[in-house]
Amino acid sequence: MFNINSRLEKLAKATKKIVAYFALATISFYLGAFVLSAFATGQVTFAKEVKNVSQSGPYGNTSNANMDDTVRFRIHYVNNISNSIIHNVVIKDIFPQTPSNALVNTASFQSSETALVTDTATVNIGTGDPYFSYIPGTTKWFGHNDNTGTPIPDINGTSPLLTAQGYHINQVIGGWEGEGWFYLDAKISQTQNVPEPQFNFKKEVKNVSDNTSYGNSVNADPGETLRFRIYYHNYSVGSTAHNVVIKDSFPSDKKTQVVNTATIDSDETDLQSDTATINISSEQSLSYIPGTTKWFGHNDNTGTPIPDINGTSPLLTAQGYHINEVKGCWEFEAWLYFDVKVSEEMVTELFKITIYKFNDTNINGVRDAGEGLLSGWQFNVSGVGTVVTGANGKVTIGNLEPGTYHIAEITQPGWTNTTADNIDVTIGPSKEVWFGNIEAVIPPPPTPPPPVVTGKGFLPQAGAVEVAIPFITTLLGGAGYWYKRSKKELIESLLKR
Repeated sequence: MFNINSRLEKLAKATKKIVAYFALATISFYLGAFVLSAFATGQVTFAKEVKNVSQSGPYGNTSNANMDDTVRFRIHYVNNISNSIIHNVVIKDIFPQTPSNALVNTASFQSSETALVTDTATVNIGTGDPYFSYIPGTTKWFGHNDNTGTPIPDINGTSPLLTAQGYHINQVIGGWEGEGWFYLDAKISQTQNVPEPQFNFKKEVKNVSDNTSYGNSVNADPGETLRFRIYYHNYSVGSTAHNVVIKDSFPSDKKTQVVNTATIDSDETDLQSDTATINISSEQSLSYIPGTTKWFGHNDNTGTPIPDINGTSPLLTAQGYHINEVKGCWEFEAWLYFDVKVSEEMVTELFKITIYKFNDTNINGVRDAGEGLLSGWQFNVSGVGTVVTGANGKVTIGNLEPGTYHIAEITQPGWTNTTADNIDVTIGPSKEVWFGNIEAVIPPPPTPPPPVVTGKGFLPQAGAVEVAIPFITTLLGGAGYWYKRSKKELIESLLKR
């Protein structure tokens, strides 16, 4: 028999189970999200300890030491959450910069997923106020179950843990397998082992008018604005360069290629220099644009104007730009900028004349195949002076302004011109001129005799005339005619006058 109450009780129990299942599923979902969030965030155990190596002491948060003792620092880290990864880990260690009889050493751990974690270790010294002085080459890293360790190279004589950048680890996996230790030694000393400063120094230029990128060289046209950039960085961490002087210079005369040179010098470093080259489309000069010198520090997007000195950048003065000190670290890198203008002077295009001297063996006034060129021939050129053909039978006169130049050959004995021996040459564009000679003396053509006039008549009224009579030539008045007459005719003609 069908019992409806029993059926309803079973349905109620089933409904409760379904509700409980969904509730559990919902709780599991949010719990899972929470766990994933914990994995992503990560939790780090980080500890800093020290021991006195000279006295064979144990590791601890504090240690006692005497002057000249060696102490060893140990930094331990572990990502406590299994199956998680933390990225871009940076571990740093900081030695105090001031002397003390209780030296506190601070280490830090930070990653993309975790906040900054720090821990300290203190060394108590009985007498005096010493420093920690890092012992080069003592930094090592040990992994989980690692009894050998891996040496970590120093950077400019100091541990990378002690630099402003710290020691970088790409990722640290969760669990004991990802744990690690760093070790480094220091000496209790009256002085610090301060490294020597070293500079990265670079000079670049850009064409502001053409909106080019910075580089070692740039092309420019008259009237355009250029910007120079000088970069300096003391990359020797822990060092300080004193009385730093930066200078810049460029030639003041007109050129098509200008080489701009910048230098940096300090009390502790040798002079360094770098150059940037400007290629100009015509001969021009560069001039500083007043008020454009600025200084930019690390992560500085605004810059600080540097006042000019008598209308010019202090970088361009004989004294240069002075900086009291530059410490060794990225945070002290800097840039100097200033602008110049390319002049717009009108440049007269210059031309040339090339003179050729050839042996005109066929006397036709033109150089033909096989006719050689002659060296050692002199020419007077107006506004220039005397020039001489070289071994190749020519001479070129360059850098001539547009205009007309008179060229006259200086003749040589035993030679005769087959072309004109002097000419006027107008240049703009450049020109070539040819002078021909033949090694021989060609006599001038003979003067032709006057025409012979026959017949009767009077002699001309003016001038001198030669009269031909058989075997007799007599000079008579006339206009240059030859008369052939008989003696009788001549006398009769003279009597009638």
